[in-house]
Amino acid sequence: MSAEYRLVKLDRVSSTMEVAWQLVDAGAASWTVVRAEEQTSGRGRLGRRWISPRGGLWFSIIIRGFDVPDEPQLASIAACVAVAKALEELYGVKPLLKWPNDVMVGGKKIAGVLVEARARGRVLEALVIGVGVNANVDSRALKDQGLGATSLLEILGRPVDLDELLAEIVVGLKRLLRSSRRAIVEEYRARLGTLGKPVRVVLATGEVEGVAVDLLDDGSLVVESEGRRLVVRTGDVYMLREKEG
Repeated sequence: MSAEYRLVKLDRVSSTMEVAWQLVDAGAASWTVVRAEEQTSGRGRLGRRWISPRGGLWFSIIIRGFDVPDEPQLASIAACVAVAKALEELYGVKPLLKWPNDVMVGGKKIAGVLVEARARGRVLEALVIGVGVNANVDSRALKDQGLGATSLLEILGRPVDLDELLAEIVVGLKRLLRSSRRAIVEEYRARLGTLGKPVRVVLATGEVEGVAVDLLDDGSLVVESEGRRLVVRTGDVYMLREKEG
């Protein structure tokens, strides 16, 4: 057990998110981390499947009480920053972030983040932050992740220490969430590869094409389209040169 977090390490589960919510119901403390060697039904955004074979780093973090930020979106962008910084500091990799929750290297996805929240009225009871990092896996096994995928094994040509990577991400995230909202947003903005680029925004109400021009303090993306500015809080954003999927 780390002094910074409690680790629950499992072999094969349906989803670490599912196990984490079971632990929330059982009274698990904030900064309990559920890590699995393999997920059979890993969850991505909007109900998508997240391919999670052995060799990857698949985990979920429970956050309660005063540690919970005002909006789940803030937790999501903080987790993206924590993953990017860990890859930079441990391996010299220079990721770019793709709004809202992807970590990219060379235009391919290396990690993703999912945040789920439970509220009682207007008060957040708990957040569960799911993180998946394509670490010691063959990227050919990740083709169903969409956007194209890569892995640390492919980039570095060697396996990495998953315990070390986990600790770097979790401790970094804890530090970030203790900082100010502005600091989190600026860290995210500095690594955001979406800004200034032509994008297609896929919303529940339809699609819009434009240019991503700004990031608001709540993590929302501002897209300029046909002289109007659209604030995007949820949905998918694709770089127009990317293959969608």
